[in-house]
Amino acid sequence: MNSNVKFTGCAFCRANQKPFNHQLKNKQGHIVCQELLQYECPWCHVKGHTTKHCTMTYEEVCTKREQVREAERRERWEENQRVKTKQDEIKANSWAAKITKKVSPAAIAKMSEDEKILKAEKAAKLAKIAEEKKIAAEKRRERYEKFYEPNMREKYGVREQLVLPPVSYMHDSICVSIGDFWEFYVEGLRDDSELAKSRRENVENQTKFHAYLKEKYWTDWIFETQTTEDDCIYLRQLRRKEMLAREEDEYEREERERKEWAKINKEIEERKKEQDEMERKHQSGEITEKEFNEWYWAHEEEEWEEQDAYHMSGLQLYETIEHQSKAKKAWLMRKKAREEF
Repeated sequence: MNSNVKFTGCAFCRANQKPFNHQLKNKQGHIVCQELLQYECPWCHVKGHTTKHCTMTYEEVCTKREQVREAERRERWEENQRVKTKQDEIKANSWAAKITKKVSPAAIAKMSEDEKILKAEKAAKLAKIAEEKKIAAEKRRERYEKFYEPNMREKYGVREQLVLPPVSYMHDSICVSIGDFWEFYVEGLRDDSELAKSRRENVENQTKFHAYLKEKYWTDWIFETQTTEDDCIYLRQLRRKEMLAREEDEYEREERERKEWAKINKEIEERKKEQDEMERKHQSGEITEKEFNEWYWAHEEEEWEEQDAYHMSGLQLYETIEHQSKAKKAWLMRKKAREEF
């Protein structure tokens, strides 16, 4: 085994499955990866770093937005107060207010009584209108709920039928119909509802949606769907979680490789010392030829077992890559057939 092997390359591009045969930073510690320099942080919207290295936490971003909204609400309230004060001043200086000062108490009482009657008639009329509006709104709500899902399927659902291949011989193929997955695309829009939310949180619906996206965009569908017709709030949240998970996995992988190579180098050093010691004992006569040969062949058998294990892991890796290659070829053929159809 070669103890001088070092793993280099851009960790950001490796985590995003892009060519990584370049450095992330230069010797001065400045970022030189063009992919990272063009990447926009989802939290602070500044390019050149990920959320893991962002100076603002997600909670700080939410707090800042809430502060802006609170300032806007305060400004609207103050403006309403100024308008109300101005209206009160105009009302106090109106001709009706000036005339009232010169009218007799009896006339004022008569005017007050007439005003009460008019207000009662107006209130009754408004109550009748409100009741009619309430009945009409109830009918509209019932009609909306009756046709809500069909309308959402037609407005937001997928536009093409797609047959998803079975994940194994024990499963059946899944048929995606026109209008499916509307609950994911309606999130955050005016037409969103509790029904759509409950369907989005359903694990079976999520699994089917993921299978649909994989068949349409292949294995890296979480990132391939970005800026496409299938992109939505659900996928953007999933994408952010996946980015954080990949960064964490990359860090753990590098740490694991570092420990493994340290262990390998230590084993190589210990075996070299053991071999030198056994050869010294053999030459000095401390051990017999038979004892040395027994140690030697036992040592060789360990090497052979390690080589066999390494060979088997290589075969397994090759089989995995071959299986993935065949699966992608089959997917490309299905994709071509769909596009030609």
